[in-house]
Amino acid sequence: MRYIALDIETVRNEDVSWEAPEDKPWFFPPIPTHKIVSLSVMEIGVDNLRQWYLKGLCSLGKMDENGFASEESILQELSQYGRICSEGERVRFVTWYGGSFDFPVITLRALSHGIVIPWLDEILSGQFVRRLGNRDHVDLYEVFTSGRASRGMRLGHVCQALGLPSKINGIHGGAIQDLFDERKNALINAYCQGDVWVTGMLLLRYLMGTARISREQQDALVFKGLEIIRAKSSPRHNKWAENPEVEAYYQEILRNIKLEKMMFGKKYRDYSRLGSSASASSDDLQDNLPF
Repeated sequence: MRYIALDIETVRNEDVSWEAPEDKPWFFPPIPTHKIVSLSVMEIGVDNLRQWYLKGLCSLGKMDENGFASEESILQELSQYGRICSEGERVRFVTWYGGSFDFPVITLRALSHGIVIPWLDEILSGQFVRRLGNRDHVDLYEVFTSGRASRGMRLGHVCQALGLPSKINGIHGGAIQDLFDERKNALINAYCQGDVWVTGMLLLRYLMGTARISREQQDALVFKGLEIIRAKSSPRHNKWAENPEVEAYYQEILRNIKLEKMMFGKKYRDYSRLGSSASASSDDLQDNLPF
């Protein structure tokens, strides 16, 4: 079993004419008015030894020195996941509101570039037929709202309730257009990866709450996630961290984490200090992972 947490960031699609109603300037633009400028993924799964792992937090596409990747290259790389799905291994994509936004945007933009992504049909048809039981896609918004029986639930509020960081440094989806216009693509990718990371952490809590993993397994995977974010904030492991804004973004994620709300097992107090210490190096964290 492999879960792939996924998130996209979008800007205006200038090919489509649309203006918000005058009496509703806050109105969210419809799906065709979006184009993708960042798509990030992170993988959580079980290996051949039946051990859980967490890895691969990254943004897709062929990037230039500023972190910019064309929409076409992003979608081409995403299409390679079709090969993974077609090889018989069980793969489930994990999103927040992805059934209503991310995957409809991905589908429309892939069609506009003539890019073939065969497994999208399975995700979209499953989403339509059976929201909570879709075997190829876990939309955590649908899960946490019981198939939208509960309205008004926002990712930021769920994050706060569970001790996860949310809307770091004032960045939110509505700010992406301005960042894109300022050519701050590396920061957009960092923001997108942050949302993917949070989505992965929500998945771990859900898997623990539904008895698919133990508390100890959840703690170990959360700790691995902390190690990944810390590595992202260090130029030694991440070339984009040489950008002060990107480095500050990842470091702020760590500062906004409430470990006492994220970890529950008996080993927590033995290693949580390393997870929250600003002076702990990536190697320190790796050496002390509680596996």
